[in-house]
Amino acid sequence: MTGFAMDELQAAVFAALDTDPALSLKINAVWDEADAGAPYPYITMGDGSAHDLSGKTESLSEHMFEIHIWSDASGRMESKEIMTAVHSSLHLMPLNLATQKLIYIRFMDAEDKREVASNNILYHGIMRFKAMIGSI
Repeated sequence: MTGFAMDELQAAVFAALDTDPALSLKINAVWDEADAGAPYPYITMGDGSAHDLSGKTESLSEHMFEIHIWSDASGRMESKEIMTAVHSSLHLMPLNLATQKLIYIRFMDAEDKREVASNNILYHGIMRFKAMIGSI
């Protein structure tokens, strides 16, 4: 297997989102887990999974992960604009991992939800990505 690169992938994705100048104009922060009372809008890292696809001569792993967008703006437009910026920041981008090689990262699908939390209406975008990682 390609080492257990889930941590390296999350670190690279987090760094890409946290340092993207266009995205930083639209959000207050990128979080692994948001602090209580964190100001909206923000992004959190979501669930993920990894699958070993190694063969006899190569080490490969496929990683699926989610990015969550949270907005308390009136209407869905803000969360959708942030989702567009996340897509631009990650889809097919050449992220650097510490000890592994990112072969590709691509957008898979997204959802746009309206949720009620503590009498507040929130707009919640969920984006799913797939990454293929090989050994260097």
